[in-house]
Amino acid sequence: MEDIGRTADRILVMNHGHAAMLDETKKVFARGPELEEMGLRVPQITKIMQELVAMGLPVDASTLTVDDALHQLIPILKRKEELR
Repeated sequence: MEDIGRTADRILVMNHGHAAMLDETKKVFARGPELEEMGLRVPQITKIMQELVAMGLPVDASTLTVDDALHQLIPILKRKEELR
């Protein structure tokens, strides 16, 4: 799924022969629980970022790649370090 997140702009998700989702990649992966009900997974980094949002961090919960996550997390970590 990480490869799909890096390369696809839009995704069509089929479920039992029917189109279940057709949208931008980030929007489809943001519907992680629905995908998992269909037996699909979201990128691991997306799950991590969703958990960080739930913890109150100001990051994008629909992040698809580790590089994108690092671009968001490094400034947050630097700011926290400066406050010490």
